[in-house]
Amino acid sequence: MSTESKARQPTRSVGMAYRTDFMESSTSSKGTDKDPLSRQKSITRHRFSDSMISDVYAVNRMFANIIDIPAEDATREWISFDGIDGVLQEQIMNKLSNLGAQYNFQEAMKFERLRGDGFISIGAKQQGAFKISDEINKKKLLDIEYLHAFSGMKLMNYLENEDIFSPDYGKVEYYEIQNEHNTKLVHNDRLIHIVTRRIENEIRGIPMLEMLYDILMVFDNALWSTGQLMYSMVHKVLQTDGVDFSDKDLRGSMQNQLEFEFNTLSLAIIGKEDELKYISPSVSMPLKDMYDFLWEILSCVSRMPKSHIIGQPQGTITAGQFDSLNYYMRIAGMQEAYLREPIENLTDLLLFAKESGVGPGSLDPNNVKYKMKFNPLWKLDAETDAKIRKMNAEIDDMYIANSTLSPKEVRKERFGDGTSLIDKLDMSEEELMKIAKEVKEAKEAMQNE
Repeated sequence: MSTESKARQPTRSVGMAYRTDFMESSTSSKGTDKDPLSRQKSITRHRFSDSMISDVYAVNRMFANIIDIPAEDATREWISFDGIDGVLQEQIMNKLSNLGAQYNFQEAMKFERLRGDGFISIGAKQQGAFKISDEINKKKLLDIEYLHAFSGMKLMNYLENEDIFSPDYGKVEYYEIQNEHNTKLVHNDRLIHIVTRRIENEIRGIPMLEMLYDILMVFDNALWSTGQLMYSMVHKVLQTDGVDFSDKDLRGSMQNQLEFEFNTLSLAIIGKEDELKYISPSVSMPLKDMYDFLWEILSCVSRMPKSHIIGQPQGTITAGQFDSLNYYMRIAGMQEAYLREPIENLTDLLLFAKESGVGPGSLDPNNVKYKMKFNPLWKLDAETDAKIRKMNAEIDDMYIANSTLSPKEVRKERFGDGTSLIDKLDMSEEELMKIAKEVKEAKEAMQNE
């Protein structure tokens, strides 16, 4: 995790080890290294340079997982369209695929988590001359030729509407981009901007590292400390009269030589009067409890279950995995809040464009009336799926027995509209939790019989 390789190496001085933390190095007025953990301040906002964020992302896989996995989950199953004929559906999906829309939205989401802002540029082709500082003229729109995902690093400034009597108050009207020789303004209509964490009066979004810094620093120190514990699991004591302890240089040279031999060789050669002892630590340390606490804090801050941070197989849920259910519902909420509008706006542009290959020519989206939906993010494992289907069948039997529903109505409810069980599980968090709990209890009861 360290951006400085030397930060991981302890500096030995009279039997003591000192370490500089991976994100921060400090020197006291006397020039002595000092562990910044002893100088931590509560509720301190950390601000990092772009290069610092890049360095941590490059070397810390746990941080990279927190950045990458939710973005991948939000776009993994992608989208589909209802309410329009199959030919038009296929044309829209093919055009989005040719533009690499799924990949670009995934990358924009990653940039948003990493840098605070994720963008996608829209390569609009129009009739006649135009400037990128102008709004896209839909009547003259010919095609969307490309999409490019990038982060806020590429932008110099955001120009907001500050007129409090304007319906667009607070919205960014133009983005300022630095070219090789000058700057230019880009109309907000030509960029898709994704930002999920922003403070009032701050235009740019907040990078995830600002929120994760403290806990990642503790994790890094825990990793280093664990290595030190493992290093000292067998502590060696050499009792000898062969070293003049008043000679610091000689003592240091002898200590380094013996330490190398005792740690790398299976045979130690000592003098006749020397005595070598191996002392194993006998104190029981609650390491598991401490590490569990760290994982709980990291999961809370990142809003991801531990199983997903360390790489649980994507999209599979077993009975009782309440954390995963909550996580996927949170991802579904992100899709609705931050992805639906820009994807629908992009689809509208494809319908307007005369040469996009979507429809026979330019189409007014208001007349098409398509319905875009996000495909299910998760599926049940086979055992849980079977148990839920059994529960539904028992409920259906009760409906039929009590004349609440007829067999025909039950058949239509379960199979008539072609809706899958997963689609029918689009319900509230409380309902999902209840089902998962009931399945888990039923499974435990069967195992105890």
